[in-house]
Amino acid sequence: MVQSLKVFLFEICFVRRRDVPRREVSRLYAGTFVHKPLIAVVTAGSDIDIDAISPYADAIIFSWYPGEQGGNALADVLFGDVSPSGHLPVTFYKSLSNVPDYSDYNMKGRTYRYYGGPVQFPFGFGLSYTSFDYQLQPGIKEKYRLNDTITATVQVKNTGKMDGDAVVQAYVEYPKIDRMPLKELKGFKRVTVQKGAGNTVVIRIPVRDLEKWDMARHGWKLYRGAYKLELGENAQDERITVGFNVD
Repeated sequence: MVQSLKVFLFEICFVRRRDVPRREVSRLYAGTFVHKPLIAVVTAGSDIDIDAISPYADAIIFSWYPGEQGGNALADVLFGDVSPSGHLPVTFYKSLSNVPDYSDYNMKGRTYRYYGGPVQFPFGFGLSYTSFDYQLQPGIKEKYRLNDTITATVQVKNTGKMDGDAVVQAYVEYPKIDRMPLKELKGFKRVTVQKGAGNTVVIRIPVRDLEKWDMARHGWKLYRGAYKLELGENAQDERITVGFNVD
């Protein structure tokens, strides 16, 4: 596809700091007077304060550090030759004040596994030029034991106007027990789906993977109780939920 790109590109590069330097925000604000759609391309290696630039950008692409072919990859996305399908491997917190200081190794309030506060973008977040519908097929049991495997079969349909890759993510929410994580990513599958078509994704989770360290016994333990399987496109997208018990 060969065409002109009638937008204004603005690159922001980060090395160490999370907050956006004021001069970069000022430059981005000045770009709004060009009166063309403004796309901010952020080059960074971790969570940054996207809220500082989002009021001035029509679109934001987080390119990480893409390497020597990064320019070609970016062009493919900008010109619509490829639908983006990347998903965040970290949580973008709303503010650093929401996260406790590292005064110890306690994980409470840190990472998507133990953090329940406000976010800019949740763990696993990602956008696409198309849209997908998920339908869970029968097969999830009411009870599981240590040597069982949870098998989730999901029918994915492309409901948009472009071919694209869906990334189905499976999270498990744990019983409300001290030191337990709120939820954990236990599997994911990427699948290419043509527009108007469908495809089937199967995610298998060994129940043994739900074991946690028992501080008293100094060994792995499978805790009994009520769990919940969540299927969606990020850690907060509870598109499909189904409960089960571990005995």
